[in-house]
Amino acid sequence: MTRFAQIAALVAAVAFAHGCSTLQAGNDAEPTHRWERSNTTMAEYNYDNTSCAEESAIPLRGVATMTEAFRRYQHCMESRGYAWTTLLP
Repeated sequence: MTRFAQIAALVAAVAFAHGCSTLQAGNDAEPTHRWERSNTTMAEYNYDNTSCAEESAIPLRGVATMTEAFRRYQHCMESRGYAWTTLLP
């Protein structure tokens, strides 16, 4: 398995385990947002998420949403048809 494939597999597992969501601060954090796109498989999401994160040079977890890097990531995901949605409490 290539280094890229290993990293991609790890990223996919982390994204799946965390519900593809942004978390609130704190130890008992709950998801506050997520990316949505109709008729998208987890494999498609993982590929798009990983690609956009790499292109934007952001970590997949713990990124502040008000940064230039996040805006680049958000633009990338939106250009692929995803919508950033808020999860209601």
